[in-house]
Amino acid sequence: MIGLIGRKVGMTQIFDDKGNVVPVTVIEAGPCTVTEVRTDARDGYQAVQVGFGTNKESRFRRPVLGQFKKRNLPPSRHVKEFRVDAKVYTYVVGMKYPMPGICGGQPGEPNKLTIRYESDDPFVVKHTADWIPMAAGQKLNYDYGGGGGWGDPLDREPQAVLDDVLDEYVSLEGAARDYGVVLTGSLDDLTLAVDQEATDRLRASRR
Repeated sequence: MIGLIGRKVGMTQIFDDKGNVVPVTVIEAGPCTVTEVRTDARDGYQAVQVGFGTNKESRFRRPVLGQFKKRNLPPSRHVKEFRVDAKVYTYVVGMKYPMPGICGGQPGEPNKLTIRYESDDPFVVKHTADWIPMAAGQKLNYDYGGGGGWGDPLDREPQAVLDDVLDEYVSLEGAARDYGVVLTGSLDDLTLAVDQEATDRLRASRR
C-alpha cells in the first residue's frame, strides 16, 4: 500500500524491553478505499487517491457524491492523494534554435527543462525526454528562454549597463562578459562605477 489514512483513537502506554513505560498514540488506520487513479495521459501526473471513513450522504455536496456513486463506492469523509513514481515523455522546443537577435543583437537564452530538479540526479532534457523516471515528490523545472537582443551589445552605453546591474537585470559578470563593461566598486555598498578606460580596452579587444 502506498499510503493510509487514519484517525487518532486515544492514548495508551506500553513497556519496552527494559520495563520503561512508553506513551503511544492509538490510530485507527483504515479500512481505506482507492477512490481514484490519476494518470499522466488524463491528469498530467500519477497519483493514487485514497478515501477513509464515511458519513451520511446528506453531508456531501452533490458533485462530490456523484463522483463516488459513479464508481459504486461509499462516499469517503476524508480523501487524500499519494503521489507515485512516474516516467516523463516530452520534448522541448527553442533549444537548438533560440530566439534570434536583430541588428547585431545576440540570441536569447534557450528554453531549458530539468527533470528531477534539485535532486542528486537531475536530468536536463536536450531535446526529448524518452520516458525518464521520476520518484514520487520529485520536481520538474522549466526555464523559459528570453527574446533576442537588438543591436550590438558592445555599443550599449556603459551607464545604461551599470543601471541594469543596479536594477539586477544584469550580473556583474554579465556586464563584462556580454557588454564589455568593466565596473569597479561594490554592488552591496552601491558604489559601482564604470571604469571607462578598462571598458574601452576590453571592447576594443573584442571588435
